[in-house]
Amino acid sequence: MISASRSYLSRLYGRRARIFTGRIPTGSALSALLFGIGLACSSSAAATRTAPHSKHPSSVVVATTGGVIGAAQQTALWNAWRKQSHNRLRVVTWDSSLPELEKNLHGGEKSAWSLVMAEGSLLQFGCDQGWFAPESPDAKCGVPALSSDTALTWDRTRLETEPDWRKFWDVAQHPGKRGLRRDPRTTLEIALLSDGVAPADIYRVLGTERGLDRAFRRLSQIRPYIVWWKTPDEATRILRSGAVFMAAVPVTDARALIASRGGKKFSLSSAPTLREKFGWAIPVRTDQTDDTTPPAQALLTWLSASEQTSRLSSTLPDSPNEDSPTPASRQQIIPLDETFWATHLKTIAPRFEQWLSP
Repeated sequence: MISASRSYLSRLYGRRARIFTGRIPTGSALSALLFGIGLACSSSAAATRTAPHSKHPSSVVVATTGGVIGAAQQTALWNAWRKQSHNRLRVVTWDSSLPELEKNLHGGEKSAWSLVMAEGSLLQFGCDQGWFAPESPDAKCGVPALSSDTALTWDRTRLETEPDWRKFWDVAQHPGKRGLRRDPRTTLEIALLSDGVAPADIYRVLGTERGLDRAFRRLSQIRPYIVWWKTPDEATRILRSGAVFMAAVPVTDARALIASRGGKKFSLSSAPTLREKFGWAIPVRTDQTDDTTPPAQALLTWLSASEQTSRLSSTLPDSPNEDSPTPASRQQIIPLDETFWATHLKTIAPRFEQWLSP
């Protein structure tokens, strides 16, 4: 019996069991020993109960866009993931702006975001800042998700002739409110387009101090007439409500708005459109006790599979890919220069916010 007890203790505690190789304690000493063993077993059981991926699955928080794309992701992706995963999934929408990203990742509190979808320019900027980790040392930051076009959309009941970006700025000939995204990306490009800069020269001009001043001066000319939007839902809402009669709107949301009115009220202009690529990335965690990274990585791998990308594409028939034609088959595409914005966003974004201030 004593030999069996020693063997059991050796297996349970390894080297620590050597303290028992002499005479087996009796009485109060034995009681203390058994009490200690009981505490160790209880602690081990408690650790097992609270370990990740057991009875308390991790909660994965996905930050993504709203609007038509967000609704399509809910249908094509999140419902399917919830059915097959043991991890809780919570989806939040955000405006894909630098201030919002900084607030959620470095706002003084631990970020709740496990996985983020954002424009490639913002992902690259985030990787340069160490906020996101590239998938491999030689890889670009983020895993490709989709592309989105922003186009000029207008209310045909208030303006019969098709506008372009020059007419968008002509408040004397076409008075009324206009809608633009509250973000320097796409907005400054549109300002230069309206001032006659050729699409091929946008970033050459915007990359100079003189060209940047030119874009801001152009915005100042119609500042009292601008209604700013942050999300795709806001962009379509201000058009639908009549708060504006033309606006720069994500094409997938513009098409949904057009269809909702039977194609008789709103239309897409053939003016040049801006194309942005979106990608997924996992925020870098400094808290080593966090257990959401493995589930987030599993979700990211699942999202990257062809089955998921195909299902989302079929749910978003108007979502462009890199080689697809323009949304209206007659618009010129201007790809957003991710390298330019990854380099200059840190300086241009604060200037844009300062310009917006009263």
